[in-house]
Amino acid sequence: MADDKLIFRLPGALREIAEMCGLDNALKIGEKFGGSNLYIPKPNGLMRDIRNARIRNEYDSGKYTISALSRRHGLSSRMISYILSEVSGEAGS
Repeated sequence: MADDKLIFRLPGALREIAEMCGLDNALKIGEKFGGSNLYIPKPNGLMRDIRNARIRNEYDSGKYTISALSRRHGLSSRMISYILSEVSGEAGS
């Protein structure tokens, strides 16, 4: 209950962080990053990268064809081929 009263007094984003992660964690974040402009990317790109790496690993294992990967991940065969070419292109860079 006391935490709720303290959380209510926090400014904007720090209050939202405290509501999501708890007062102690919000204060730790405030201590570490307070006064700076902090950009936190949305997880969409990261999740896409993880998915693409998983597709590459599954394909490289020899257990899955492009068609099977398409069904497994709910993507078109063309998209799977594109992902495989992108991931292998990055590895060569």
